[in-house]
Amino acid sequence: MKREHHTGVPGPVTLGDLASAGKLLWCWCSACGRERDLEPASLPLPMTYPVPDVGTRMVCSACGSRKVRTAPELYPGGIVAQRARWGVSTATPPPKPLSASDHSPT
Repeated sequence: MKREHHTGVPGPVTLGDLASAGKLLWCWCSACGRERDLEPASLPLPMTYPVPDVGTRMVCSACGSRKVRTAPELYPGGIVAQRARWGVSTATPPPKPLSASDHSPT
């Protein structure tokens, strides 16, 4: 989904473009791999904000990283709907923290 500005030069997709097309915003943390789809209108940003730049304003809720990438939804209905079609659980348990006993020989 590319948009043409009044100058005829293609520009990045905006949050408003996604909202008007009924699409979700896909967010992915490159540090921990968490991904999530958000409604564009739920973000406290102007609808003219470019989708690729939204990630620079986000923090991962799982690991706290600021290495978040954003794009228009990758799958119809978002990642949760796609996982349901694949038969994969949408709940990912957090990794178990390692302790000293995990490394000791038995």
